[in-house]
Amino acid sequence: MAACAGVPQLTPLVRTSLPHVLANVVPVTAPVRDDASSETGAKVTAVFRQFADAGHYPVFDDPSARGQWRVFFEQLLRGSGAVVPAP
Repeated sequence: MAACAGVPQLTPLVRTSLPHVLANVVPVTAPVRDDASSETGAKVTAVFRQFADAGHYPVFDDPSARGQWRVFFEQLLRGSGAVVPAP
């Protein structure tokens, strides 16, 4: 789904995503901000990160993931734009 939407993988990769390769969606390095566009052309932040052996919901269990989403939402709420920081 992420590849179809043009959402890039965050480096370092756990494994290369064949759909991303086929869609030519290149991985990105954090920090990530305004790397995509909405249907209306507005700049948005869109990225996904893989976690080795973490299941489907690592954002609740992995400390570095919690730190990333905390900063993402803090920046968003402050109005300074959503940024995904380095882990």
